[in-house]
Amino acid sequence: MESERVRKSLGAEETFLDDLGEIVDMLAALDEIAREVSRRAEKRKFLAKTLTLKIKYADFTIITRSRTVGHFIKTYQELFELGKELLFQVDDLEDKKIRLMGLTLKNADADSMQPLIDGIQLSFDFKD
Repeated sequence: MESERVRKSLGAEETFLDDLGEIVDMLAALDEIAREVSRRAEKRKFLAKTLTLKIKYADFTIITRSRTVGHFIKTYQELFELGKELLFQVDDLEDKKIRLMGLTLKNADADSMQPLIDGIQLSFDFKD
């Protein structure tokens, strides 16, 4: 039996010890998350055209914002800039506190979609 699951997205998120209420703190968190996603994507040679921002508020309401571009997102700087654009699209950003923030790359290049686990052939020893 062989099972293979292909990675179709790649991301990172962070739950904050203290909810974020200041824009400067949100941007600092976004920067850290963008760096982590960029590091993971570079390590796995993962290329994608869509970036999704996920936000969970202190009241546990979850919202997402996405943007698809006409080229593969390749650099930390582009990830961060797109993430900022998505963050500033959020309504009432200054009125609510953020408990969790995440970024996910989706809409991957077929060549960069690698199996998560190499195929494994199971064998059994049968006794007569």
